[in-house]
Amino acid sequence: MTPTRVHFAIVEVFDIASRGGLLVVGHLTSGVIHQGMTLSNEANNRTARVIAIEFLTGTHEPDRRTLVIDRADAAAIEPGATLVTTN
Repeated sequence: MTPTRVHFAIVEVFDIASRGGLLVVGHLTSGVIHQGMTLSNEANNRTARVIAIEFLTGTHEPDRRTLVIDRADAAAIEPGATLVTTN
């Protein structure tokens, strides 16, 4: 069985110096994201490594996640973009 392709729609991006990477807030519309995965910006094909995943509790948006992305991969990250599984 082929795993479902990841689609993560980026809503907001925060660069907080005290955090270990960019905080990328968005909606996981398909697939499963794991720490250590490399995702690709669907529009520009630049890649981004997932350092960690944060789940918001008590929210009315169960598909909302915050990904911690390596700062070196900032070119792949922008609000409105979609991250997908790399091929």
